[in-house]
Amino acid sequence: MKLDSTTINVLKSFSQINPSIIVKEGNTLLSPSPTKEILGRATVPASFDKKFSIYSVSRFLNTLSLFNDPTMEIDVIFRASTEEDLVLRKELDALADARGARVHYLVGSRKIHPMNHRYIMKFVPAFRDSDVYVCGPTPLVEAVREAAESCGIPKNRFHDEAFEFHSV
Repeated sequence: MKLDSTTINVLKSFSQINPSIIVKEGNTLLSPSPTKEILGRATVPASFDKKFSIYSVSRFLNTLSLFNDPTMEIDVIFRASTEEDLVLRKELDALADARGARVHYLVGSRKIHPMNHRYIMKFVPAFRDSDVYVCGPTPLVEAVREAAESCGIPKNRFHDEAFEFHSV
């Protein structure tokens, strides 16, 4: 599945309603306003295999735009507890293939995959010289921040978006 321009434009519009979005299985996007007074709903050309949420649509779209620069080397580290947690894997693989990016899927606990600089550099040897974009739960973001700091990566090259899981 490829995210077409219509779907991307809907995501951009919905990011004005709420920074987060719910993607339903199929081709329906939902964006409730933070006060729950407005619900944006759209049917888009793209079709999704399962329901998931994007916690920062603008950061998601900014990250997607990175794949449009053919001169940039891109390594994506996707850490998940289980294989089922690898949402959008097919889409990410397709983007990576189209742009020559490398995706490293790390499935398992934080103990198996510690996000310290030594471990990250096993997958991204040029980590010290990289711009770092991280999105995830606060403990993951903080671990990657500490890794970046220990490598001397300046703050202006570290970009983060932390979120918390809440029951619905």
